[in-house]
Amino acid sequence: MNHKLIWEAVVLIGNFILRFIMLLSSVCIGTGANAVQEDATKLTVWIRAGGNAVKSEISSFVRQVLEKIPQNITSQILVCTNEGDTILEELDTLTKVENRVKVIFSHLSSFSTSLSVLAKNTDPESNVLSLSVGVNIRQDQIETGLSHLRGRVRVYGWTVSDHGNDGSVPGKGWYNTATLIDKIIVRQMVEEGVPNWVDNGVLGMIGQHTIGGNEEIPIMVKALQREPKAKFILNVGDPVSSSLRLGTGISFQEKLERKVVVGQHYMQKLHRECGTSDEFESWQKFIWKSIRVI
Repeated sequence: MNHKLIWEAVVLIGNFILRFIMLLSSVCIGTGANAVQEDATKLTVWIRAGGNAVKSEISSFVRQVLEKIPQNITSQILVCTNEGDTILEELDTLTKVENRVKVIFSHLSSFSTSLSVLAKNTDPESNVLSLSVGVNIRQDQIETGLSHLRGRVRVYGWTVSDHGNDGSVPGKGWYNTATLIDKIIVRQMVEEGVPNWVDNGVLGMIGQHTIGGNEEIPIMVKALQREPKAKFILNVGDPVSSSLRLGTGISFQEKLERKVVVGQHYMQKLHRECGTSDEFESWQKFIWKSIRVI
């Protein structure tokens, strides 16, 4: 047996394997860098705000939110307000020094219009953080929420400490007051819009309650029509808080009662519109089971 030839063959094969490993490593490293760049998280913050009640708060609130967004995330803040609103003077000063803040106009009295306008002005590859002025949220809460916004999870919302949204019944689920929304839902809102019947006064009254708001419910139901296994997380264990109570000029308890009444009305309306053969109770149970309370 020629040991010299065998040894040369072993060396030749060894060198080939080493060069292949080095080549593979360089390709993997390059691919990894590109993957990080391509998959880098984008986040657009939606803030619907207007009127004297928030004029003195809006600039400081936007700055606080910018500070809370993790630095490795490409971010933008969209402030949606009315044409000629009193907060524009404050926002004009802010946008001159902060290029991540953009003002867009809509009719704040119209839930469907303002949300649709926000969605259309959002990068289609960006997730969304929807916040009301005055909400106190930490950076680690945003990071935790974004880490859950994958797979079949389409929304990650928080209980607002004194808002009563504990996930128990329709009207007490995730609120646009404080929630992360997956880009798939944002695209859905661009394609389908938000039903205009969520606007105040369009459907009239239920007893003493004006029908309107609760836009989260039709957004969720429409998402489940497209993707029946979609999930929506509501974090009640680590709630956010709010320093302002904005809205309809009624007491907060009355507002919560209204949300529950209107939420139930929306579920019944959506059940009819879906054309499903399922009984309402079983259908509603299916919809509400998609919310995972943590």
